[in-house]
Amino acid sequence: MSIDPEHGVVTKRFRSWARNEPAREWRALCLLAKSAPGLAAQPLSADLDSHPPAIRMSWLPGEQLGAAVISPAQMQALAWSLNQLWRPVAPGRLAPGAAPNPAAFTSQIRATLAAGHDLGGDPLVHRARAAAAAWLGSGAIDPPEPRRQRHCARAG
Repeated sequence: MSIDPEHGVVTKRFRSWARNEPAREWRALCLLAKSAPGLAAQPLSADLDSHPPAIRMSWLPGEQLGAAVISPAQMQALAWSLNQLWRPVAPGRLAPGAAPNPAAFTSQIRATLAAGHDLGGDPLVHRARAAAAAWLGSGAIDPPEPRRQRHCARAG
């Protein structure tokens, strides 16, 4: 990845693309630009047929939160951003064959976390993986159990 803050451009070159990662990321950036403008980098161009494939996007300045305690204003901004990110998108705006299926997506993420892919040596990445696994394991996003209908006993 190369960052050109003077021109406000990031160029991401992919190391792997056997699972069509560059095209999926490009579609996601384009969809976010249309459905939640300002939430993510703006897609500028994609050379998906080059070796390696590359995507150019706008550069978003900022600082990592790291282990810092975030302020109430930052927490509110994060909540707003996540609401924008996960807001439903009209099926016609998704890639062909990409029907929204939150349960399947959650299952896929759980399987990916359980697979134990090599994440490198960065402790922050390992803490993020552990936090994600714990959150998914908590059931916080699982649908609630259906309520059982209760009926009054009939007299008589």
